[in-house]
Amino acid sequence: MNVKNRGIRTAMKKIGVFLLALLLLVPVAVFSGCEYENKPKNIYKQHITLSNLSSDEYDGTYTEYIANEKAGAVVTVCSYFEYRNNKGSHSETTVWTSGVILNDDGYILTTSNAVYAYADNLSSSLSKATVTTLYVALNPIYGDEELYEAKLIDCDEDLNLAIIQLKDNFFYYSDAQNTASQKGFQFKSVFYDARSTLKTGDYCAFVGDLLGEGTGITAGVVSDPEMTVLDGVTYQGTTYRFIQSTAAMNTTMLGGALYDRNGYIIGIIASKVYSDKTYSEYHKVGLSLPAACAVDYIDATADKLKTVIEYNIAVTEA
Repeated sequence: MNVKNRGIRTAMKKIGVFLLALLLLVPVAVFSGCEYENKPKNIYKQHITLSNLSSDEYDGTYTEYIANEKAGAVVTVCSYFEYRNNKGSHSETTVWTSGVILNDDGYILTTSNAVYAYADNLSSSLSKATVTTLYVALNPIYGDEELYEAKLIDCDEDLNLAIIQLKDNFFYYSDAQNTASQKGFQFKSVFYDARSTLKTGDYCAFVGDLLGEGTGITAGVVSDPEMTVLDGVTYQGTTYRFIQSTAAMNTTMLGGALYDRNGYIIGIIASKVYSDKTYSEYHKVGLSLPAACAVDYIDATADKLKTVIEYNIAVTEA
């Protein structure tokens, strides 16, 4: 399978798949202690030595492979919201979700919950909340535990997707001596449209934020590659069915990645359904939008904004 880099106005070019870093927990950070300047800063990240092995060559389970080599592309998104209740009282809250780094320009695909959070889970009298500031917490393997400010690029509530962009400029060292730097991130995400090949029982893993405590991974199998119990999502004239899996999830994982055994992103965590209609049980089944829907949204956003939003996509041999 080849991996190609795709932009809305650029020809697709073959690239190698960069193996990603060891998955560590991201400590919770407090907004009150963070101050940001308006001028973007240049942030340099140390070189990380990776195995450069495929999942079948790796000395460990598929879950260990994804955790150690791939999951560094998934970040925690911290959204600071303000809202008013029906009586006009003002309040604030923080919402934790997840996102996937798309490219070296700092674009991140995330959930619309990071931008528009409904506060009625706190009180029935609360109205819709509005985000005031967005922050991104990178995996500690990048070399720090800071929160970096981001800006909203686009949001589609019907898809439950959004695109944000880091305000600072990021660089990483490409050598072990940390002398040669390149723009962007050492850890890349690679999408794969698995709709024609994904089968019930295939291995899969969710990677996303765990209840605001940092990035984590849960593994399972595909229950239904094209779930028909719920209505699909129609976007740009195409209807996409949710991928249903047994991997455990929570709401802070929304916007995170669904990986296959090879470490490709085959879906974006979109929702969860309870085991019965009364919501009295706690067993949940995770749903993901297929990768094809995610990249269609990225392309449409780039076209609408008349810009280039690159991403990596794996394709089969012709």
